[in-house]
Amino acid sequence: MKMVKSLLLGSAAGMVAVAGAQAADLPVKAKPVEYVKICSLYGDGFYYIPGTDTCIKIAGLIWAEFSWNHQGGNENPAWTTIAGARDRSISQYNSRARDDLDLDARTQTAFGTLRSFGRFRAEVTSGQPGVVATGQTGTTAPVVGTGASSTNEGGIALQAPRAFVQWAGFTFGRVKSFSDPVANCADWRLLQGCQVAADTTGGGNNEFTYTWEIGNGMTFNFGFADRRVDPVTNLSNPGVVSVGAGPTSSVSGVQTPMFLANFRVAQAWGTASASFVANDNTATYYSNTNFVGAPAACTAAAGGTTVCGHPNDKWGFAGNASAMINVPFISQGDRIGLGLQYAVGATKLGAGNVASPGLFGGGNNVAVGSSTDAVFVNGGQLELTTSWSFQGGFEHWFTPQWSFVLYGAYAEVNYNSRVVNNGWFCGQNGGNVAQNIMLATGAATAVGACNPSFSFFQVLGTLSWYVAPNFRLAGEVAYTQVNTAYNNQAITLTKAQGLRPVGAYQANDQGIVSFIFRAQRTWGNNIGG
Repeated sequence: MKMVKSLLLGSAAGMVAVAGAQAADLPVKAKPVEYVKICSLYGDGFYYIPGTDTCIKIAGLIWAEFSWNHQGGNENPAWTTIAGARDRSISQYNSRARDDLDLDARTQTAFGTLRSFGRFRAEVTSGQPGVVATGQTGTTAPVVGTGASSTNEGGIALQAPRAFVQWAGFTFGRVKSFSDPVANCADWRLLQGCQVAADTTGGGNNEFTYTWEIGNGMTFNFGFADRRVDPVTNLSNPGVVSVGAGPTSSVSGVQTPMFLANFRVAQAWGTASASFVANDNTATYYSNTNFVGAPAACTAAAGGTTVCGHPNDKWGFAGNASAMINVPFISQGDRIGLGLQYAVGATKLGAGNVASPGLFGGGNNVAVGSSTDAVFVNGGQLELTTSWSFQGGFEHWFTPQWSFVLYGAYAEVNYNSRVVNNGWFCGQNGGNVAQNIMLATGAATAVGACNPSFSFFQVLGTLSWYVAPNFRLAGEVAYTQVNTAYNNQAITLTKAQGLRPVGAYQANDQGIVSFIFRAQRTWGNNIGG
């Protein structure tokens, strides 16, 4: 009996031991894994990339725009290219949809934060047959791929308007230019692209700069950048002057980049900046032998080659000063702003993103002018173009959801007395007689009559309703007027503009009203630039 009892107890003990061993092999519930971990080092919206010490933020924007009397990309009033002809081949109505995606990645290093930022853009415009949106050098983002239709469906553009790396005070890549003034269209959140202030918000510019943090909200930036240029034109060449298009350029390959320096301060009262830019103007070779002192080897067949020589390079410059000042004593969020630009041989930085105007009116009237950085004739030297502009605005918030911006700007592009009095744009004293725009017979011989200078001004009003956080509905009305120095002169067009025929026209000042409506949604603190 004792033996049986011992066997039973031994068996039970063995079964308990085996059961305990099996229980040890059963899975134990794991602690929850934090796959998305908040990164608080750089502000709201950043998360650690799993398995790394790099933080990333995703932001974006989608907007839809519907406009009247705008061209191509909607941001510019229809006063240049074929659209300026304002005939029945031109669509007064246009639309555009944009999708921006921002990726901001940051990592701490021994020399501070390493940041990389990219903005990827897909944009669809309604377009119109035969009309191409004007792209200003240095202000339009590189197009990665395009698709276009031959109908009013327009085209699709894929762009990268931002792509830069920042580290230890250095910035490398495509940015909103450090030389841009404040108080431009982007700072006012206007819907229409800036025609006056040098503004690269939309497309960016390739730059290599260093930022010195002075302290108390002050910074000093200096470095070099891609040039933002207008044509450097040889007026001895035939057909280089047209209505509504920049004169054909004879600019050489880039010899040096654009150099810039900028001081900026941002404090509780507002923001102010001052910039200086140096721009090297260079040209290709003289195009024929029709000039005094032409080398013997510069025959008619060799025109435009190295044996014919070229004008000396000439440095231009530009400067700007601007400020945005908070005036909360009127209403919370209210601001006023002013800006002034001046340039010689750097028109994009003096008069802004303005292109050569060609705005037609009724009764064969047209406002015309030519925008260049410099001009020359065979055997001569570069004559730099002078430009300047002024802009100002006021923003008022009626309520936290409703705001109104009133903005005005004025710009001039002027040619010196050597260009004007010699009639180079009208085929005199080395200029070519076979241009696409000519003064009427006899008028070109009058001193100072052949003057391609022009000015223009804009007045804009923008009403915005912030329906919900980061959701905006806005409408904007603008009036633009082009004032031509050819005013009240009879001119002859020798090349058709749109469906406007060749023949006699009257040059005088012209204006145009334009309108844009936008629905815009942003997320992740995308500024909508």
